[in-house]
Amino acid sequence: MEQFQEEARLFAQEKVKNEMIFTQLVRLQGIEITKEEYDEALLEYFEDEKGEFDSIEEFVLYYGEENLHQSILWDKALKAVVDRAVCVS
Repeated sequence: MEQFQEEARLFAQEKVKNEMIFTQLVRLQGIEITKEEYDEALLEYFEDEKGEFDSIEEFVLYYGEENLHQSILWDKALKAVVDRAVCVS
């Protein structure tokens, strides 16, 4: 039980750090998503679920529109970081 609690604590700390990093990145870089980007990414997320949901509306209800919006925004932020990355050898 102690090992589980320690792993859960470490996981939670890492999750909070990542959320803080992405929130700051999005804010500092002024990253936003358009309605079209949201709709396109939402459809991709829905299709990735491989028939787990009968409709996009059910999918959004299950995950929550705010959570999905945040995930899509963070995906865009991560892509911006990767696009700007420079390979150093």
